[in-house]
Amino acid sequence: MMDVGVAQVDITPLPGTQLQGFAVREQPSIAVADSLMVRALYVKSDQVTMLWLVFDLLSLESELLRKIRNIIVENVNIDENCIFLTCTHTHSGPAVNILLECGDYDEKFVEALPEASLHAARQAMESAEKCEMFFTESASSLGHDRHRGTEKFADSRIPVLLWKKTDGSDAWKAVFTSYSMHPVCLKENKISADWPGVVSRTISSSLRGNPVALVTSGACGNIDPPGVGVDYRQMTRWGEEIAENILSAINRNSFPMKTMEQLTCRRQTVGLLAHDTTEDDIRSFVQATLSEGSGIREFGEKYSRVANDWQAYMLDRLRHGVHSLSVELGVMRFDDITFVTVSGEIFAHLSPVIDAHLKHIGISCRPPYIIGNTDGSSGYIGPVSAYENHCYEVHESCLFYRQPRLQKGCLERLGDEAGVLLMHTFDNNT
Repeated sequence: MMDVGVAQVDITPLPGTQLQGFAVREQPSIAVADSLMVRALYVKSDQVTMLWLVFDLLSLESELLRKIRNIIVENVNIDENCIFLTCTHTHSGPAVNILLECGDYDEKFVEALPEASLHAARQAMESAEKCEMFFTESASSLGHDRHRGTEKFADSRIPVLLWKKTDGSDAWKAVFTSYSMHPVCLKENKISADWPGVVSRTISSSLRGNPVALVTSGACGNIDPPGVGVDYRQMTRWGEEIAENILSAINRNSFPMKTMEQLTCRRQTVGLLAHDTTEDDIRSFVQATLSEGSGIREFGEKYSRVANDWQAYMLDRLRHGVHSLSVELGVMRFDDITFVTVSGEIFAHLSPVIDAHLKHIGISCRPPYIIGNTDGSSGYIGPVSAYENHCYEVHESCLFYRQPRLQKGCLERLGDEAGVLLMHTFDNNT
């Protein structure tokens, strides 16, 4: 038994804001296709109190992240290490991050977001009531690895956490779920939460009690939907398909649902080393990518501007002695159900890496579920195979994110660090 509260606060901007996520799209937005929300989940158990906010946004830049966390810590009695801020990663929301040539930064929207976040947190705490916690798992085959070769990997699993009221109403209070698929179904210039918004609204309207449903896009760094830039009706159909799979798992009597009590959360900062360690490295990379020409052919002169901006920024970092990138790593454990959160567009390959680490040290549990774009964004983090195949995500994408290229093996190192972090949440009897 635990105290659980939820809330959702509308953060939809007015048409006219520029949208973030694509370097090539019509700007600015001309209409609202569906609303954007910040949804809050508050859970208080005997072990820990946790607050989880999920934003219908691409990602949060570090300064905005700090302001949101600070305003919550100053006004709400929750340990900072137990506050998780996750973005659904929709590519049809306002520009709130530094993503060059992908939508103008919306300063007015950013200024209002910390207060809206605090409002959601307070509402969630005030609505808390006794609930039982359940778990089930669904799946979907919609998401696919956009790359070729034997190293392709997509995580079809859909974890579903549910909290049911204990007041005899048989009503659900909250749902948390995650599916690894990039929210890039839409590319038109209309504001939308993309497929995560459809899943959230469908689940809420279909279950007794109309619970608030928090939905994230998992480890979607390498996972695309069946089509990118489709029309709104097609996006909705895919979202409804995912939601129906989840609802079937919840309602199917033959599927055992596990009542859960234990809650543990931990987090740490991991420094990942940059690939380019000298001024010559930085200049050579920019010269090579501009000479190769595919970036300019796809993005036009934007690509040249982005590459030159990246070079100037990276040279300045280097002169100040900065050779690494800080990544926020978190773990949440609900009995033997584990979630690993990463502040980046993490490839789905992270889950089997962590699972192998845990098995190596003798811990038996179901493979962890990965949630990216939590507590900021450090750009793409891919496996060794992505480097060997010169995938865009681990090479040229850093230019738009204004982040360093990471050394090969960073995802695998994160897997080891997450395994150690998870190990500390298991007692000797597990």
